[in-house]
Amino acid sequence: MDIGENTVWKAVGEVQKKYRVSQRMFFAGVSGGAYFIQFFAAHYPNHVSGLAILSTGYVGPQIQSRVPVLIAIGGADNPTSIQANEELVSYLTRNGFDVQYKVFPLVGHRVSNDGRKLTIELFRKTIGK
Repeated sequence: MDIGENTVWKAVGEVQKKYRVSQRMFFAGVSGGAYFIQFFAAHYPNHVSGLAILSTGYVGPQIQSRVPVLIAIGGADNPTSIQANEELVSYLTRNGFDVQYKVFPLVGHRVSNDGRKLTIELFRKTIGK
């Protein structure tokens, strides 16, 4: 986690040297990366504008800030992973999050083109928020 956090902050610093970047950022992660962004959002809620949690079976700590969240997984992924996603969706919904949940039939442990499109749509909705 420490290495991941340091890597993210270093990358943000490099981008901020060249561009005007909002304090709040949109994060998308796939598999273990999706697990990481849940931790990041829990530890740095003031820096997250939205999350795309893609193809993961891992549920991180409780996300604090009420940001829009996309959770997408393939229907042919590990059944335990799908169940974990459903539990996360239930938790987030109960706690007032704006959650979009999508299971893509016949898709395994990867991000489909439809998953990419939904991620981009959510990113566009969070710009400037």
